[in-house]
Amino acid sequence: MKNVTIYDLAKEAGVSPATVSRILTGSTNVSEEKRQKVRQLIEKYDFVPNAMARGLTVSSSRTIGILVPDAMNPYYNTVFSYCCNEAYARGYSMMLLNTFSDTVRENEGFAKLIEQRVDAVIVCGGRVDLAEMSREVEEDMKVSDPRCRVVIASYSEFPFTAGICIDHRQCMDLAVDHLMALGHREIGFVFAGTQYIGTKWKLERLREKLDALGLPFRDEWMIECDTYRLGGGKDAAARLAALSHRPTAVIALNDVLAAGVLRGFREAQINVPGDISVISFDNSSIATLLTPELTSVGYDYELFGKMLVDYAVGEHAGENGVNVMIPGTLVVRESTACPGRS
Repeated sequence: MKNVTIYDLAKEAGVSPATVSRILTGSTNVSEEKRQKVRQLIEKYDFVPNAMARGLTVSSSRTIGILVPDAMNPYYNTVFSYCCNEAYARGYSMMLLNTFSDTVRENEGFAKLIEQRVDAVIVCGGRVDLAEMSREVEEDMKVSDPRCRVVIASYSEFPFTAGICIDHRQCMDLAVDHLMALGHREIGFVFAGTQYIGTKWKLERLREKLDALGLPFRDEWMIECDTYRLGGGKDAAARLAALSHRPTAVIALNDVLAAGVLRGFREAQINVPGDISVISFDNSSIATLLTPELTSVGYDYELFGKMLVDYAVGEHAGENGVNVMIPGTLVVRESTACPGRS
């Protein structure tokens, strides 16, 4: 006996395949008589709908794809988790692709998600985070299927898609204001990826804040790493430890770099926060696992995930090209204190 398809059910029930699809997806726009006929046949043949076949007959696959450059990074897996929570609450599933910060894999992954007929693609990180967007990136981001929406988890310069972006400048304000309130006047910054908009905006805002306050912005306290990973932060701490005049506080671009900074200072026998305070961004799951626990500027991840999914499922149809800013929130823990406190 051949496998029963949606078309076989439609023919035997005397309805269209689209009607069967609406019944399978729970649509209420079907008469009760037709619904009963199809349900009886589903039970008769013990029919289980094929997701790919269903995607060919209905306008929605109820699936959202998400691209991330590093699925092991606490920031990206936190964003993904909150997007999943929101998507599942709306009856959608999510498909994650890790591009490993590789341009070719990013393009292939984007195309693969479109081929899978997802309803939307959320692009989180990678080339969409570049401070200077090229025409090539814009062309790669366009999709030929008008049914599929694209949402960027960053600032969008594209007229055809919305951006849900962390307010990086406001987050830097929170970090500096916290350190200032504690009495710090000499502040360093450990960062990576100045080609990306988040780093660029944070670095620019730090310079603006220090200049406005008449405080020093010293190049030797601005440590650029070649990686976002633990090793980058550890190397940065070693460079700061070697200075004859160190800042009294250091801001790290993310919690992973901050973890490396803490380890590097510990190996150099520099006490945190007694000798130097450390504050970071993201407020990810590792912030409370470090010693000392990390003061960090976090984000409303629940709102972030909700807005990404809202735009992905078409809650804001016609609002392409807009940017929604997600503010930060300071979470104070043990890694910051008044300067010189032992």
